[in-house]
Amino acid sequence: MARCPRIRPLLLAGALITASFLGCSVKEDRDGCPCHIDLLFGGSSDCSKALYAVSGDYYASDTVPSGAGRYSLSVPRREVRIMLFSPSGCGGNTGLLIPEGTDCPPVRMFSKSYDATCEYIRDSVRLSKNYCLLSVTFEPSAPSVPYPFSVTVRGNVCGYSCEGEPLPGPFRFDMKPGEGSRCSMRLPRQRDDSLLMDIISSEGTLRTFAIGSAMAEAGYDWDAVELEDCELVVDYSRTIMTLRADCWSRTFSFQYFL
Repeated sequence: MARCPRIRPLLLAGALITASFLGCSVKEDRDGCPCHIDLLFGGSSDCSKALYAVSGDYYASDTVPSGAGRYSLSVPRREVRIMLFSPSGCGGNTGLLIPEGTDCPPVRMFSKSYDATCEYIRDSVRLSKNYCLLSVTFEPSAPSVPYPFSVTVRGNVCGYSCEGEPLPGPFRFDMKPGEGSRCSMRLPRQRDDSLLMDIISSEGTLRTFAIGSAMAEAGYDWDAVELEDCELVVDYSRTIMTLRADCWSRTFSFQYFL
């Protein structure tokens, strides 16, 4: 029985040491402890994702590997914005900038601000398709004869902000139609109907099409969660232009363009 008083102080000392290493116990103020966030990725996750967490002077980044269905991180207890870009080579902690002369990368995105003043957050995350693949075909065309003109598309969105919103700025992409007088490009989500397409020869601009207005008139929805791909067919023999997507088709006369 004389050994019990000796064991009890040793157990108490061990408990105190363990509590000091844990840092955030049940009884003490936990405001200085981090908030743990679990992000759940539904469906297939074939591509890796670049992850950025930003809050004032706090910044963290990581790569979520392809196939991962879950990712966990700890953040300060305050409002924190989390951004995800897929594939992982797209975007950064300030968003995504498209250099003039290039088209939009095939990006899927997620951006959300979390109130991380609690201990734990669990959220299901879905990355949305934030580009429109625009395919352009010129008719009539002779497969064996190269199309004699180049095509330039101009706009006023040059990427995405860290909030995932379209970023105002100059956009320009030049294309040379290839086999079958076809070419394609990826457009970022638009803020208005200002997209223009120039047909250019060695002597200068031959014609400018207000494709942004045409897409709006056709019912294209730039506010859709998943941006739809679109096909543009320019028929010089009948002086018409046709816009097509999965569920609709609309034809316009050249007289409606610049």
